[in-house]
Amino acid sequence: RQRQMCKETDADAIRKGLKDAGFDLYFPTATNQIFIIMANQKLAALSQKVAFSTWEAYDADHTVIRLATSWATTKEDTDSLIACLKKL
Repeated sequence: RQRQMCKETDADAIRKGLKDAGFDLYFPTATNQIFIIMANQKLAALSQKVAFSTWEAYDADHTVIRLATSWATTKEDTDSLIACLKKL
């Protein structure tokens, strides 16, 4: 029996949503990890709503953060994250 692959993963949907909202990806990945360049002034507000890891300083005004999905990530989680990021 042939295994069917999902056309779009949760991470793919988040990457697309981030690009559509004007965020820059630090580098592309094909995994559940998403690295984005975030303005430092938005980090405090984001940390109140979203769990993320700080990866490294991008420049004096921006930081690279890491978001990750898991097998437990739902479409509702993905949609909520995208909506939250668009409001920043």
